[in-house]
Amino acid sequence: MGSIKVCGHAEIEMVPDTATITIRAEAVDDWTGDAVTKMSILVNKVIDKLRNEHSILIKDIKTGTLSVSTDKEYSNGRTIIHGQKAEESIILTLHNIDKIAPVFNTLSAIDGIEISTPSLSSSKAQDYLDKARKAAVKDAMHKAKIYAEAAGKELGDIISISDIQNEACALPMRSGIQYIPDNPKVSVSIEMEFRI
Repeated sequence: MGSIKVCGHAEIEMVPDTATITIRAEAVDDWTGDAVTKMSILVNKVIDKLRNEHSILIKDIKTGTLSVSTDKEYSNGRTIIHGQKAEESIILTLHNIDKIAPVFNTLSAIDGIEISTPSLSSSKAQDYLDKARKAAVKDAMHKAKIYAEAAGKELGDIISISDIQNEACALPMRSGIQYIPDNPKVSVSIEMEFRI
């Protein structure tokens, strides 16, 4: 008695209901304290606009670690120091993805910050993952049946099932001006072995 191994794959598009955006504030000054003060003003401006113009709850606005470094560049074998740089990140969670474009429009008017592409996800990600797993098993079983029939064998019991890949990955933004990236997908690949 022999066996047959096949791979099963499934990709399920999630309907996103949550977006995460990273905003990075940066300021440079001759003195570290002044750079930190300027950076703090930027952070407070971002937070005030998010709360006052978009009614974002404070629990959905997280500030990251403050970092301070020397702002310098290397040119023709020389080090040129521009001053002291202070940086801090803000992690914004939106529970209504319709707010992405208005929030981007507001934030893009603030000089001195960088805004990441939104990372979309779903509060029901586990449900989508389970659906993809079932579809991957179904795909593998279908392939195994076709191969067994083509070889003139009868497909027997399952010997093993193992994950090859199990991840949710967001696609990059489409070309052109887009505030909202394509919907994230859950992708599952498995390997199954059957007796024949």
